[in-house]
Amino acid sequence: MVFSARLKGLLSAKGVNWQQVSKELSIGKNQQKYWEDKDSAPDGKTLVKLAQYFGVSTDYLLGNDDLMKRALNIVNESHDTIERERYSNLSEQEKALLSVFRATTEEGRLLMIQNILNIRDTIEKKNTGENTASVG
Repeated sequence: MVFSARLKGLLSAKGVNWQQVSKELSIGKNQQKYWEDKDSAPDGKTLVKLAQYFGVSTDYLLGNDDLMKRALNIVNESHDTIERERYSNLSEQEKALLSVFRATTEEGRLLMIQNILNIRDTIEKKNTGENTASVG
């Protein structure tokens, strides 16, 4: 099931194990195995706790989001641009990021994109807040 795969990926990406998460969020220590064995997902309250803990949406955890479409669009747009430029206009940071991205599994790439989009949104909100504060 998508949920179990996404949960495993998020645990790995965050560098924590289920025992740590279950204790911190007061979720049964055997729940992860139950969800895996029964090919099921947690109840709504637990799902929200997990989403907040990992900084993702509940839709992402359940596989109901458009992240894959967004990711493919970003990748395709980037690919076209990169092919035209043939790396000549990329900074060393961009080249390093692209190298890491290409060396990662598809699940890892999706997590990278989700995290980058979250960071971008946070920065934009911060910048919007600073601009609003300086106007007022």
